[in-house]
Amino acid sequence: MRAVGVAFLYLWASCAAAEPIFAPAPDDVRLVEEAIASSLRDPQSIILSDLVGAVDPATDGNITWICGTVRGRNAFGGYAEPQPFISMAIDSPLGVGRGVAWFRIADSGRNAELVISICSSKFAFARLMD
Repeated sequence: MRAVGVAFLYLWASCAAAEPIFAPAPDDVRLVEEAIASSLRDPQSIILSDLVGAVDPATDGNITWICGTVRGRNAFGGYAEPQPFISMAIDSPLGVGRGVAWFRIADSGRNAELVISICSSKFAFARLMD
């Protein structure tokens, strides 16, 4: 599974760099928030920030990549440091809605380097668009 995530990151890095960067739609932000919250120790404590998006041109606009940072409460009840993340919001192939097909929160491993290198340079754009 990790290899699939790394492949997505490389694919996105190669095609989305030339695409316009924008503040993600509120519905996409809600989907990403729900998906990531389900993986946290305290789902109610999720805070997303520094959000940016880019449409994947290879999919006729069906996939939107969203980067940002996520914070949540740790085991001691305090908030953890913000961690970069990347996610993929996608239209249902059956035309029944939209969902988050995949996300990755940066950790201390190899995926942290990829998430940070792809997303961190784009954070400033989201602040300008808010």
